[in-house]
Amino acid sequence: MAASLSSSPVRHPIVDNAAVPAASHRIPPPLNGFAFLEHRRSALSHDTFIARDVRQQQHPEQQDNDPAKVIIRVYALEYLRRDEECRFALERECLTARLVVHPHLLPLGAPFASKTDLFVVEKYCAGGDLYELMVSLAKEDPIASEMGAAKGEAPPRSSTGLPTNTVKRFMRELLSAVQYLHRTCGLVHRNIKLETLFIDEEQHLRLGGFGLCAVLPPPSVVTGDREGALDAPDAPEDTASSSHEPLRLCCGSKHYAAPELVQGHPYQGEGVDAWACGVVLFALLTSCFPFDSDDGDEALFRLLCGDVEAHLAQHPAMAAIEDPQACDLVRNLLRPNPNARYTVSEALEHPYLWVA
Repeated sequence: MAASLSSSPVRHPIVDNAAVPAASHRIPPPLNGFAFLEHRRSALSHDTFIARDVRQQQHPEQQDNDPAKVIIRVYALEYLRRDEECRFALERECLTARLVVHPHLLPLGAPFASKTDLFVVEKYCAGGDLYELMVSLAKEDPIASEMGAAKGEAPPRSSTGLPTNTVKRFMRELLSAVQYLHRTCGLVHRNIKLETLFIDEEQHLRLGGFGLCAVLPPPSVVTGDREGALDAPDAPEDTASSSHEPLRLCCGSKHYAAPELVQGHPYQGEGVDAWACGVVLFALLTSCFPFDSDDGDEALFRLLCGDVEAHLAQHPAMAAIEDPQACDLVRNLLRPNPNARYTVSEALEHPYLWVA
């Protein structure tokens, strides 16, 4: 029997519970104009390397900001043949990245292959991802001076999160990128999280991780019977061509999942992305997640199916946010009813993001 939820929410700092140990992988030889420099991390499906485009002129003084540096993910072709889900996500990511052009989206280079592996090239972001930054903050490491601190003095903090001006700028950049996907490209991202938000060499945000993108359905199709949407055995998964059906696939990461995803309703993608943006905002402000539980995933999902607004109001980290405008934006992005939730465009116009 699952343990019952605590009557009052508990603050769980963002910590790295799944750190990959230092790799002993052999660095690949130069290939297709790239020299591999360093193994960065391993995942079940691939290895990630820092590499350098040897066709570009080297600038030693630029070090980490060297524009010739790239990230290369290496996937074994045999693995991709066996794992259809991973293969489709990778195909979708590469296709989407070719279609979108925005200053706050992460560009991909042209992929290439050897006899045994597929190589996916993406922009190198010297600042890492937001998850790494927030883990560092949760360990009480100092915020880098590039994050807006004046020399010799600490910047104003948003509760226990990032500096206030940094939070506002990152959120403006994230929301503008998601608005572009929704309005200009007709796409929903569905995988917005700290790990898919990267900090480039100019300390600007870049949204990547396009493997779960889908075409947005027309608003009229998400109005039918909502019962049993994901229970039907023949319910199709979303594809990039299913533009005349409501989205049904429950995907993304648990801490960022909107209630309609957890409850198995067909959904419009804009609201799912807006909810995830609200979770990111909460994390940047407080260094913890708005919805978490010590009792496992089932308890977390029950929480999201319950009184979300009451939980949020009782959250100790919410009470620590000093700016009432920030609290207002969080509450409106985390409305459990997607029809009452702020759209990304409405969030982008909120005064919190623009008033100094």
